[in-house]
Amino acid sequence: MNESAITRMTTEQHHLKEILVGRHYHQASGVILNSPPWSYSGPNPRAYGHQGAGGAHGFADPDAKIGWSYAMNKFHIDGGGPLRKRLIDSTYACLDRKSV
Repeated sequence: MNESAITRMTTEQHHLKEILVGRHYHQASGVILNSPPWSYSGPNPRAYGHQGAGGAHGFADPDAKIGWSYAMNKFHIDGGGPLRKRLIDSTYACLDRKSV
């Protein structure tokens, strides 16, 4: 995908409170922009993706040039359970070590 397409797709459309559970998301054209803590997609603000039911999550980070996904084996109502953020942070820690 070229950079102008990514820019169009990831331009924020709204930042509203989700009515059902009261969480704020940065919404773009069909994707959720990095919206910690509820839709955490690593350290780069340009990361975008979407979370699924029970804590599943997938995102792309154009700055780190990675795609990342997580599917858990237990339904979590609290945003991915205890592992998702740790796995994302571990992925970026490995990338940082590789670039040194």
